[in-house]
Amino acid sequence: MSLLITNLNSSQFQPIIVNFVGKKGIISQYNKYNNKRYTSLNLPKIPLVLTNSQPLTYSTKNEIKENIGQISSYTHPDIIKTTEITPGVSSLQYEFRRAKLIEEIPNHSIVIVGGYGLRYMSKGIFYKFHQNTDLLYLTGFNQPDSAVILEKDTSLPRKYKMTLFCLPKNKDLEKWDGPRCGLENAIKYFKADEAYSIKQFNKKLQGIIDQSIKKLNRFPNVFTNTFIKVNVIDDSNDNDNNTTSSTTTTKNKIIDSFSYSTSAKTMSIGNTDPGESDQLATLSAYLRHLKIRVPKSKWPKESSTYSRNPDIIKSVIPIINNFRVIKSPFEIDLLKKVGDITGEAFIETYKGTKPGLSENHLETIFEYNIKFRDAQYLSYIPVVASGKNSLFMHYVDNNAKLKDGDLILMDAGAELYHYVSDVTRTWPVNGKFSKPQKELYQLLLNIQKKCINMCTVKSGKTLNQIHQRFIDILAKELSKVFNRQLSWMEANDICPHHISHYMGMDVHDTEDVSRSLPLKKGMVVTIEPGLYIPYDDRYPKEYQGIGIRIEDDIVVTDKNPINLTISVPKEIDEIEAIMAGQK
Repeated sequence: MSLLITNLNSSQFQPIIVNFVGKKGIISQYNKYNNKRYTSLNLPKIPLVLTNSQPLTYSTKNEIKENIGQISSYTHPDIIKTTEITPGVSSLQYEFRRAKLIEEIPNHSIVIVGGYGLRYMSKGIFYKFHQNTDLLYLTGFNQPDSAVILEKDTSLPRKYKMTLFCLPKNKDLEKWDGPRCGLENAIKYFKADEAYSIKQFNKKLQGIIDQSIKKLNRFPNVFTNTFIKVNVIDDSNDNDNNTTSSTTTTKNKIIDSFSYSTSAKTMSIGNTDPGESDQLATLSAYLRHLKIRVPKSKWPKESSTYSRNPDIIKSVIPIINNFRVIKSPFEIDLLKKVGDITGEAFIETYKGTKPGLSENHLETIFEYNIKFRDAQYLSYIPVVASGKNSLFMHYVDNNAKLKDGDLILMDAGAELYHYVSDVTRTWPVNGKFSKPQKELYQLLLNIQKKCINMCTVKSGKTLNQIHQRFIDILAKELSKVFNRQLSWMEANDICPHHISHYMGMDVHDTEDVSRSLPLKKGMVVTIEPGLYIPYDDRYPKEYQGIGIRIEDDIVVTDKNPINLTISVPKEIDEIEAIMAGQK
């Protein structure tokens, strides 16, 4: 497939070439070629200078010949192409993502996107590392303790400067932890202009701020996903009124301090909604307590004094989310692959279900099957809820015995190369739906199909409107089953969660994007209607304790939505045939 590379306001694309290795970091410069339409196979090669006297050849292909601490074409040539940074996503795609972000912000702005550090289950026992998805989206860098700073400068060939921070090479530590990317490969592989140790992050950030203040004679616009403490210093006694660096005099004293929290709220409720301290704890330890010093005279004023709350340090997350919410064909392809893996794992879990086993047994079957098919992670802790446990939305104990006659509700997904699935299915423990179970299941399945069909641009609907329509239909259909009129509010109690959320690199993706936004082509959403009949005398006894949810991952198109998880069986006869060994 041909791809026209555009660079902000022009049609030129400038790949990076390494120029020289500096004393404090690795520095690169640029070259450029004329606007053409290129495929990944016919990109022109351009000269590379590693030192001023050693010309080499460099193209957008990654010619790394060592392990860089994550999947690459060197270690996994069967999985990733030489033109890709991560499986399925090319170097040019990452450049395009950064260029789109830069185009959205004022000139001379600074973007800070911090990555995660290792998280620990107990002393010395760490969890498998999972990167901040905004950093992944912009760079593809998938290692602990990393961050990127982008400085917009329209005078530069690609309109910005990219500085990547990571852990430098360390032979002693790498004997224990495995290979690292290191600073040199941060340039060669990830196309940074400069690379420094993450331990220098706060110092380098202060230097960038100081340079910007000197150039602009004011504090620059900053867009970040981190927490920043601003120390305002009194520079009124400086002999040189043009001095703007906060480090040029020891006379400057802090006269005020205030912090900026730019973390995004999640759409989740209950115990899945992290507080600010929890979000801070996920960042690399080198990024949790960033401090910058700013001369009072260069900080935005409010009336006659400086402002404690200027609109100058903002969250970058909403801007990135506006891009991430629309998936590229490459992303949809990855989401389809992980959907297919999920389908195969669910089928094996159906086959392994029988009375007397534990819910955890089914969780194990599912996890084994996704990882056997090359998924790297479960995309979240699965809900494996049998019988009355299905009435709890986030039940994850998964320790009850499966009883003959009960339903099992399983909400589970996989992650493949940074893209996830999110699927729920409900099926009978003994392989046959009872009459009440079948009645409610088919009712909900019919509603789900109607709601999936609404996931088009042509419908003009929003996710909130689809949810409202779902509750309308649910109230109407359950009124027929229970032989009494259910109100909208009662139906909403029977399904207390929303029917949908955006998904992609995160299960609850792009949380800053409103569900009141009209659906757009390329959005990927879940459609997950549920019904949970409580033990309540308002409802016939044969229906009490039944919990059902059916969830699929849907690509919004102009007219005909695409079901990415269609391979996960959900028709009653299909499920019963699989469990009877007929498929």
